[in-house]
Amino acid sequence: MKVKYRSQILITLVLSFVTMIANADPFATAAISLKGGVVPPNGKFRITLDSLIHKRYYDVTCDIENPNYNSSDPVILKLTGHWSAHTSPSPTGGVGTITVNGRGLIHSQVLINQFENKYKATDVWVGDTAGYPYLFLVLDFENYHESASITVKNCIATYMVD
Repeated sequence: MKVKYRSQILITLVLSFVTMIANADPFATAAISLKGGVVPPNGKFRITLDSLIHKRYYDVTCDIENPNYNSSDPVILKLTGHWSAHTSPSPTGGVGTITVNGRGLIHSQVLINQFENKYKATDVWVGDTAGYPYLFLVLDFENYHESASITVKNCIATYMVD
């Protein structure tokens, strides 16, 4: 009697697991929060991606707030993605495209003329840094304005789950 009951439970568990796997979303994503901060006047703010899992493509999104968006003196940011140090040869990795409010950059620069702005770096490949333990991929926000600060917040790195 106990054997029959246990085998029924085992069959039920196996069927539940198979059903769960069959209904799983093959395009599920995982989101990882990244630290935001303030880009001071004539200064830089850097997001380091050293905590992310290597050998994966990510999309990184952030909100950029510009409290001086209605000023006659606009804020211009330079936005780049690169390795933390130059080496030769460089490990694999890099950033595909950076956009703000859905528009591309001109010479890595963008006019921040709204209060709320959406930053997106796509196809961020955090490559294999084997042999380069001191290297990590970074996203830099450089503010060319002389007096206005910009806030970078709600940064999320997402990747496809295998």
